[in-house]
Amino acid sequence: MERMVFYVLGFVILLVMLAFGVNYYQKAQGSMKETVAVTTINQIVAGAEQLYNGQANYSGLTNIILVKAGKVPDNIISDPANGTIMNPWGGNVTITSDDQAANPGSSGTVSAFDVALDGMSQEACIQLATAFSTGNFQGENVNGTKFRSIANGGAAVTPAEATNACSAAGNTNTISFAFN
Repeated sequence: MERMVFYVLGFVILLVMLAFGVNYYQKAQGSMKETVAVTTINQIVAGAEQLYNGQANYSGLTNIILVKAGKVPDNIISDPANGTIMNPWGGNVTITSDDQAANPGSSGTVSAFDVALDGMSQEACIQLATAFSTGNFQGENVNGTKFRSIANGGAAVTPAEATNACSAAGNTNTISFAFN
């Protein structure tokens, strides 16, 4: 009887350890995806800036142009012919020259470009919304809520603001960043 209790107790401990291990693995995967997303955005921005260096603006910038010019990492392109780029959560990355979507107070010119990610969880959305507070970008649009960047007269997006804006259920959150 004691031996049976010992086996049952050992099995319960093993299940608890396994649950903690799975939880830790999922958290690590989430953090890795956020890091990959930030790196991907930075690579796309650098590629667009390099490609459009010397141009008056970002007129005509699209996924297809960046993909065909080799300015997007191959490992995130799911359909080169159509310029389909995937984010780490399985949603799309869309690049456009229309800066009105993410740039609060935009004049409607194409002096900036947007990098939009869709299909994100609330946790990922909050992390990305707070990650881009400084640097060469104008603002962000989180599920329709627009924030100006520090460079554009705004302030860093707080975790509370990001939580309110990243309110879509499931993996349906969208963030668009306007870069110049």
